Amino acid sequence: MTGTVSYLVDCASYQGSPDWARVAATCVAGAEKVTEGTSYTNPRWAAAKPAMRAVAAHGFVPLAYLFLDAREAGDAQARYFASQAGDLSGFGIAVDFERAPDGPPSLAQAQACAAQLRSSYPGFPIGGYCPHWYTGGADLSFCDWLWASEYVSGSGDPAMLYSQVPASWWAPYGGRSPLLLQFTSQASVAGVAGAVDCSAFHGDAQALAGHVLRRPVPPVPPRPAPAPVPRTLTEGATGSAVRTLQSRLDAWGAHITVDGLFGVLTWSAVRAFQAARKLAVDGIVGPQTWAALLTAPPAK
Repeated sequence: MTGTVSYLVDCASYQGSPDWARVAATCVAGAEKVTEGTSYTNPRWAAAKPAMRAVAAHGFVPLAYLFLDAREAGDAQARYFASQAGDLSGFGIAVDFERAPDGPPSLAQAQACAAQLRSSYPGFPIGGYCPHWYTGGADLSFCDWLWASEYVSGSGDPAMLYSQVPASWWAPYGGRSPLLLQFTSQASVAGVAGAVDCSAFHGDAQALAGHVLRRPVPPVPPRPAPAPVPRTLTEGATGSAVRTLQSRLDAWGAHITVDGLFGVLTWSAVRAFQAARKLAVDGIVGPQTWAALLTAPPAK
């Protein structure tokens, strides 16, 4: 792949609190773990959320994710995440689906987790950190975007380390092409103390935001106002409604004068029309007769 390469830091294992403004000078995006299972919340999340949101105003793309464990149901973990993460306007959301200290979470758990996240956060694309080395040939279509993982050797500047990444690491798997590729856990990024996980993205911040941030809900087109129902007409009526009646009778073949006067000839034409359409033959032009008159006559 060619073109602009941008970087994202995952600060799950950083030392101390990152300076997100400095991070944003080097990386277009950053990710923070919010929860793990149904009982652990990252103690740094409360401070990280507003700090990341502040730099997001300048084009930085923040992500929040949960680490899936093997002990609890996937939907329960998603609900716990939502209870701790709160409003995630302006954030991307992902599920970290890999080996866990308490055992390997299952594909079914990951699928249930993603489904619940979509329910808790309608309109948000749900990403999946689903390394090929863990998921193998599993179907990963439950993710809206895929976060892959293969590590180069060494440590240091993200661009220097990324130069070692072979194109094959971007190959599709699980039915998706990777959007992000985490390629090291030993990157040096200004604003973060110590080594940090770093991922690559082919494109700029705006392009990444188009993939991972909440998609706008298309406006619902307004329903057209119902056509006004003409008033009921009886013999002796006059005015524009009678002219409309006479025009429609004429269109249906009555051949009467359109003069706005509901006289005997118009009354007879109405009765003939009602009989032909199997309506009540009473010479009164009410809702049913109007509905029939206002339809298109059969082609001659």
